[in-house]
Amino acid sequence: MTRQQQHEDNHSGTRKLTDRIGLVTLALLFVVTVSLSNMLFRGLRIDLTENRLYTLSEGTVRILQSLQEPVHLQLYYSATASGDEQLLRGYAERAETMLDEFAEVANGNIKISIIDPKPFSEDEDFAQALGLTPVYLDIDPIYLGIVGSNSTDGEEHIPFLDISRETFLEYDLARLVYSLANRDRPVLGIISSLPVTGGYDPATGLIEAPWTIVTELEQLFEWRALELNEGALSTAIPEDVATLFIIHPAELSAAQLYTIEQFVFGGGSALIMLDPFAESTTSGAFDAPISSGFKLLEDWGLQFDTNSFVADEAFALAVVDDNGKTQRHPGLIGVQRSALSNDNVISSGISSLNLGFSGAFSATADADISLSTLVESSANATLLPVSLILQTRNTAEFSALIPTNIAPLTLAAVVRGSPTSAFAPRDSAHLAQPSTPLKVVVVGDTDLLTDRYWTQVQNYFGQNINVPFSGNADFIINILDNLSGSNDLIGMRSRAVYTRPFTRVSELRREAEAEFRLRREQLETELAATETRLEELQNGDAADSGLLNTEQDDEVARFMDQRLQIRKDLRTVRRNLSRDIEQLGMQLLLLNTLLIPLLIALAGIGAGMYRRGRLFSGMAN
Repeated sequence: MTRQQQHEDNHSGTRKLTDRIGLVTLALLFVVTVSLSNMLFRGLRIDLTENRLYTLSEGTVRILQSLQEPVHLQLYYSATASGDEQLLRGYAERAETMLDEFAEVANGNIKISIIDPKPFSEDEDFAQALGLTPVYLDIDPIYLGIVGSNSTDGEEHIPFLDISRETFLEYDLARLVYSLANRDRPVLGIISSLPVTGGYDPATGLIEAPWTIVTELEQLFEWRALELNEGALSTAIPEDVATLFIIHPAELSAAQLYTIEQFVFGGGSALIMLDPFAESTTSGAFDAPISSGFKLLEDWGLQFDTNSFVADEAFALAVVDDNGKTQRHPGLIGVQRSALSNDNVISSGISSLNLGFSGAFSATADADISLSTLVESSANATLLPVSLILQTRNTAEFSALIPTNIAPLTLAAVVRGSPTSAFAPRDSAHLAQPSTPLKVVVVGDTDLLTDRYWTQVQNYFGQNINVPFSGNADFIINILDNLSGSNDLIGMRSRAVYTRPFTRVSELRREAEAEFRLRREQLETELAATETRLEELQNGDAADSGLLNTEQDDEVARFMDQRLQIRKDLRTVRRNLSRDIEQLGMQLLLLNTLLIPLLIALAGIGAGMYRRGRLFSGMAN
């Protein structure tokens, strides 16, 4: 062996040893790096999802961080009974993830429990006793609800997490926590000539339920229906009332108006909803336009024309006329995000509002108050006489009366300033001006409170589910939250949906559904054949009735055996579907947790070996 060959062998051996040491070193470095990152960045979360799906809103964070007592949230999900129902399983997982985020932010004041109420178990008995609502996709009941409790006797629950309210998941959970943390809810004093709180209706002779908007308010507020008689309002508003909710008030006396004014001047707040044409005051066809005014506002310098409604060509909603044709009605308007104020927390998160024959507000030139607009019309809007509503059948006639590119009209606003009392002093306690900044909001429509303008109430397996299609209720709740001193629930009413299509899972599901359909058709065919055979036996000429009954029994027994076998086959198909989807999920998990880091590590090792090879080659030369 020559000296050159010996040198090359030594060099080759050294390089192999170096390569092995390098591989071991990189592997150890990889393990150490992963371990250190787990320790150093434990609890660190980065939301890289589109629309920041797992990032809590500021209002939710404030609610959670202000908790003064522990809150226990129990998620009841029938994971066993739901089987391969991926829609429910996915939504339950998203709810659990959201709850985990709540617990993380709450600094130990929220405890999360996940309970699978299996059929005929004590957990199922508890779920029923707690008022959770099951659904039935098969024989066994399926629960997907939340029960919350605080350190005292407070308890709140969401009977069923309806996936149609997916965009409201954070709000529903935050509202539940807020209710548990604030057992003394603000009290609303409702003054209305409309049956918003339900009760006896003399026109129909029936007991009417409260409007859906009131049931929504009950989640956050207590309310008192204040009678409109002279004695109830001429003395004082109950001390526990924090905010007046005045909806389409009837003619109020001077004594009643004085009581309301002094309440507001003394630091109380008020949401005042007026209407030049309140549809809810009539049943069936309109008999006459019914409007509402509030003289106190006029005394303060605020104008509201009860004889005119806003006709808006740009925001006109589509309606079906008596002939079944669709027309856009400028009196029924769908206000879009562009016409909602971006400068006020009340309008935060509201994407649209639906109003019917709304009025408009303005302040006189010499008024001691001003209006901060919350909602306005488009530039293609004007005020038209209320009398035209009954006279005009063709909505195109309204459009012909609307000019273009004029100043928008104010449909809802915050009233600011320090107005002078409209009344002479009655005693030493009289307030000539507000003692604190005025807290009054005015809205020019009351029809937006009625269900048909903002929600569909659906019966979902025996449970009434409120599915909003407009932000009307959110807008009213935002206002009352703001007036009652709580802004925490504002701005988190809705969020983007979580659902993203998984094409392979969809393909697996389509294949399984095709096999299901085949099995169902087989079952139906067997059932029809068996019924035909039974009918032949019953109509046959067999003389021996005992034999006939025996044949019938045999045919029924054969059918029952076949049906049992087909049900077994269906369960097999279900299991196969779950197995295929779970295998796909495991592959994705391995891809995310092992393959990608491994590829990165291999790329680093390869780069290191390449550099070392070049280094040794240079040394040899």
